[in-house]
Amino acid sequence: MIALISDTHENEEAIKKAVAAIKAREPEFTIHLGDIISPPMLEHFKGLKMRIVFGNNDGERVGLAQKATSLGFEEPKEELEMVHKGRKLYAYHGTDKDRLDQRIFYGGYELCPDRPHACQEG
Repeated sequence: MIALISDTHENEEAIKKAVAAIKAREPEFTIHLGDIISPPMLEHFKGLKMRIVFGNNDGERVGLAQKATSLGFEEPKEELEMVHKGRKLYAYHGTDKDRLDQRIFYGGYELCPDRPHACQEG
């Protein structure tokens, strides 16, 4: 299982609750889809295997990248492309509609925006 989280915007209480819920489910890894805002917020994600994409409000990108790697997370990227269990996946904050449309149309990715249960192994 892959956990997704996004737009945490320095809301520490919400982050703590979300991370506890994610840890309880023991995902293989977690993708943060952007808008963490500041590097210290990444401390709350310790103990998770994190992959991070930048959001439009992540102004401290250098600091976020440094903090992420210091915590053992993969370096944050503008977008992620990966194959997981034979499925081609794409993760992006979605700020550039043309980019997103192009990836959806030409990328051959597994898409599950309104039916996530259809993408679960089964």
